[in-house]
Parts: sequence; C-alpha cells; structure tokens
Amino acid sequence: MANESKMVHYEEAAKHFTEAIRMRPGFAMPYIYRGEVYHKMGKFDLAITDYTQAIFWTRQPARAYYGRGMAHGAKGDIDKAIEDFTKTIQHEPEYAEAYYHRGHAYVDKNEFDLAIEDCDKAIQLNPDLADAYVVRDNAYSGKDEFDFAIMDYSKAIRLNPDDVYVYRKLGDLHFLKGDFDTSIENYNTAIKLEMNDAHNYHFRGFAYFLKGEFDLAFADYAKALELKSDYVQVYYTRARTWLYQKKWTKVREDLTIAKDKGLNISILFCKGYDSVADFERQNDVKLPEDIAAMLTGQERTVIPPVQENQYQPPCRIELSLFRDIIAMVPEEEHALQFTM
Repeated sequence: MANESKMVHYEEAAKHFTEAIRMRPGFAMPYIYRGEVYHKMGKFDLAITDYTQAIFWTRQPARAYYGRGMAHGAKGDIDKAIEDFTKTIQHEPEYAEAYYHRGHAYVDKNEFDLAIEDCDKAIQLNPDLADAYVVRDNAYSGKDEFDFAIMDYSKAIRLNPDDVYVYRKLGDLHFLKGDFDTSIENYNTAIKLEMNDAHNYHFRGFAYFLKGEFDLAFADYAKALELKSDYVQVYYTRARTWLYQKKWTKVREDLTIAKDKGLNISILFCKGYDSVADFERQNDVKLPEDIAAMLTGQERTVIPPVQENQYQPPCRIELSLFRDIIAMVPEEEHALQFTM
C-alpha cells in the first residue's frame, strides 16, 4: 500500500483520468492509466473494472489484460491472473513481463516446471529482467534445486545489487545447504541494506545457533523481537536454542510466550523428532517433565529401542525446523509481489 503522500498524488491522478474518461468514454488508454493508479492505491477491484473496460474498447488489449492479471494476482486470484497473462501473451507473444508474472503465479500454485519454462522465455526476450531470475530462483528453490537457485539469485544481484529480498533468499539457501558462514554473509548484507527487517536478524541468529555461537544468536533474536515484538517464531527458535544450553527457565518462558501467541509448538517439534525420547537420545539431554509436555502436548512417551540408521544429527533436524519457519513468514513479507 502506498504511503500517505503518494496516496494524495494517486488520488489526484485518478481524478484527471476520470475526467479524460468523461470526455472520451470510448477511448481505452485512460481506463488503463486509471487502472494502474487504482492498483498502486490497493483498489484492485476498481482496477479490474477499468482494465475490463479498456479490453472492451481496444483492438490491442495486451496491456489491459496484463494489468488485469496483475490486479487479480494482487488479490490472490491466481487462476484468473494466469488466464489474463495467457491472453496477454496470445495478443503480444514477446511481452516478457507477462511470462515471468505468469511464472510467478505458477510458483504460487507450486507448478514449478511451468514457472521455470515461463521465466526461461522471459529471460530469452529480455536478459536484463532481474525479477525474472528471482521468480525462476523461487521455482528452483521449490524443487529443492538449490544450486540452480543460487546461480539465478547471483544473476539477479548483478542486475539489482541492492535487492534485500535476494540477499535474504541467498542466506536461506546457503543455510539449507549447511553453509552457515556464507548464509551469515548474505544476511549481513541484507541487514546493511535494510536494518529494520526482523526476519534477517532471526535467520542470522538461527545460523549462529547452529555454528554454536550462542551469544551472537541470542543478540540477533533480541534484535528481531525489538523490531517485531509479535514475531512468535523467534520465541520458539530461541527456546530451542536454550534447550541445547539446558537453560530450563528460559525454555519455559519462551515456549509459554510462543504458545500464548498462538504458535502450535508441538507440531513444529514433532516434525523434527518422533518423540521427546528421540530428542533426548539424539542430543544427550534429559528434558524436565513439564517442558517435555509443552513440546509434545502430551505426557512423556516410553523410550523406543534404537534402530539402525535412526539417528539424525541435530543440525539436520534444525534445518528442517528452519524450512518450516521460513514457510510461516507471510507471503507479502518475503516474496516478489504483483506490483505495478
């Protein structure tokens, strides 16, 4: 959503285009221009109405279909967005932005191969479209093809060296590959570019935790919560870090806050471990009964016999937790958007 000063500018622009439409109601371009303004104002339904009028009045509707697709995408109507981007391409086969935004929509539907195909075409048409690489990166990431994703994010950085989102995604990918030093380097750059993004501090803290640099981890968790006090996942991550230090009072405090703020901590815990006994065996620790119950939502289970190949290093378990936490970050906070 635009800030207050921009909203005043957009409202004035909308008035001018409304007057142009009054004077020439059968002319498509004022509808397109006003639709673009409405989109920037967050008035997506009004934008869609204007683009639909433009489509009716023009014989070259590619731009209007594209704008309407963007508005549908911004509303979350992904299938309608794909339909309009497809119509854009039918009317103008070299409309590069329509390809990568359709790819973006396919990523939202987890149709990663289709997304990659569209981004390939967009990049073929315009190799300097940084966002096309970002969308393709997201598709490769969705397929767990991290090396391809890293290569594309690196290309996006060369085209747009101040893109905070891309540095964060590079940090995430190197984290998932277990390369915590490179991960931290990328989070460092993201933080230098945007010092008030709580997520970068949280994720960097997680990386420090897995390196065993607990003081740095806790400092980053504290900064993340200073910036975003309702960032519930940080409380859980910090509790997991306290677990490894056997700081039971701290564990109780953070787990309680996370639970009270609505986080289902037992689901997160059980995604990484079969039981409390499994956690204790793998980490050589004995959990207090109340903490065990908080983590699982049930009483302690009987310790199962050790099975061959059952052991997973704690690092691997925490990487799984990191993936789950990334998935909880609201879409508008960590991904390319359908913005004009």
